[in-house]
Amino acid sequence: MSYINKTNSGYGTLCLHYMVSMVRAAKQNWFILVLACVTSVLVLRHLAAISDLQLSRMLLNGDEPETVVGTDIDGEKTQEGGGMVEDNKPNETVFDMDNREPAFKLVTRTGDKPPIDSDRAYGKILDELHLQETCQQDPSTVVIDVGAGLGTFGLYAAACGCTVYMFEAQPDLVKLIRSSIRQNSFTSPPVNVTQRAVMDLASDTTIDFAPPEGAGGDTESVSVETIRLDDISWPSQSIYVLKIDAAGTELNVLRSAKNLFAQRRIRHLFFEYTPWLGNQESQKNLLSYVRRDLKARFMYNLYRTEEIFYGPLVPMHFPTLHDRVSQSRTEADIYVLLDGRATKSSINSQPFPMNNR
Repeated sequence: MSYINKTNSGYGTLCLHYMVSMVRAAKQNWFILVLACVTSVLVLRHLAAISDLQLSRMLLNGDEPETVVGTDIDGEKTQEGGGMVEDNKPNETVFDMDNREPAFKLVTRTGDKPPIDSDRAYGKILDELHLQETCQQDPSTVVIDVGAGLGTFGLYAAACGCTVYMFEAQPDLVKLIRSSIRQNSFTSPPVNVTQRAVMDLASDTTIDFAPPEGAGGDTESVSVETIRLDDISWPSQSIYVLKIDAAGTELNVLRSAKNLFAQRRIRHLFFEYTPWLGNQESQKNLLSYVRRDLKARFMYNLYRTEEIFYGPLVPMHFPTLHDRVSQSRTEADIYVLLDGRATKSSINSQPFPMNNR
């Protein structure tokens, strides 16, 4: 993407008006016509550095093209506007995710919109969990993001100063996450990205992985190796947050961390609840499994675009929530407090509505 500064663009505008005047006068003087041709060549060489959109605005409106200069992944100057920096790498665009603090940069495929409002609930609850303060006091605090997608959750945790582990099966998304890490200069504490499918199969099993139909995004099958969370040597005894967005395979991810849960090493759990995806019987039993087998202390229902939490959930709520989300196909999430020492939750919530919310 080309760019020019205001000084040069102002010069170009004057030259263009001068050229038009010369052509009009050339009807009476052949010498002026020759001079106009020479001037035209110089002006056209200058205008070649201006984008089509900028040139159109300048000719139609007489406005000077204004440019804010940013920096792309390779350190080259780029154009920025409206919170977006479009770099020179093909098919990649950088967004400033400054809708909440701390801000960070997110790389997406060109043409894709960043999920600015889709994580409002996560942002609010992470504030209530004092994630940034916790990681600033102890940078070894571990946050795990399974099914990272573009890495929005993990990158926010990294901006808070946490030690982050992201897992994503799709190679194109892993590439974008790594570009985001470079854009943010995340080096210490470490931010780790692994292209593997977190499953309850034996680690290093090669599978053909494809998100279930209806999950959205890229659904092409990719050959990828699996990994169990129990098989990883975590740098800290305690895992502060585990977030799972596995498009219907959440139960498989949870079972891959059976020992971590049994040892009470995971304090907070978030997972996407989409019971119409994946194995229907497994999805129907998912909430009961979390409460019974993982010994959840408190569970809440939330929706990412809202800042309202419903709960604490009890078993009588599970069938209603399952049927409601299945019928509406709403993207719902569950927050689980797993700390066995907690006698009550500090989450400011509303009672779960047994009728339609």
